[in-house]
Amino acid sequence: MNILSSYNGDIKNVVIPEGIRMIRGEEIAYGTEFEMEDRRLWEKRVKAPFSRDKRIESVSMGDSVVVIGPKAFEHCSNLKSIKLSNRLEVIGLSAFLGCKSLKEIHIPSSLKRIEDWAFSYCSLDKVIYDGTLLEADRLFLYGTELNTSVLETKDAVLNFKGGRFYIDDYFFPGTEREWKENHGNHWLNRRARRIHTKDGIVLENECL
Repeated sequence: MNILSSYNGDIKNVVIPEGIRMIRGEEIAYGTEFEMEDRRLWEKRVKAPFSRDKRIESVSMGDSVVVIGPKAFEHCSNLKSIKLSNRLEVIGLSAFLGCKSLKEIHIPSSLKRIEDWAFSYCSLDKVIYDGTLLEADRLFLYGTELNTSVLETKDAVLNFKGGRFYIDDYFFPGTEREWKENHGNHWLNRRARRIHTKDGIVLENECL
């Protein structure tokens, strides 16, 4: 795997070159030391090339990138925009933690895993996800750990207000029977104002 472990380009507007498959994150290397005949384990942190760099304002990556490592852009507090790879599969632990200037991000449907605290201490206004809401639901745990005001998928818009979230209209591509059989206990039944199916409205919550 071609790993980006150092960067010598424009640090204000970072461009990840084509061919890079992984942006190195912060790692812990383990070794041993001998002291007074006691074997002790020591740790050495391997710093990510971009972590905590307040000079960074934008990041653009080629579509060869499949992994963003842990803490890769942690506390890049002036990062305002980022273009993710359309083939991205993993966003690592705390990858964008503390990127408080980042207000919007577009996440490709190729993403398979997003690790804990990836967007903690961010204040995203909107996350756009190329997949469906049901796909986002499995990937983002209802979208709550994205720390965003709005999660927009290709078939719905999910709003978060005061720690509670709701959706006005959800359009299920199957029938009412298929919804009830496969998603009868889904959280959407409690958080959607209306759920539409191919053969009509299956749910109306007037209290939301």
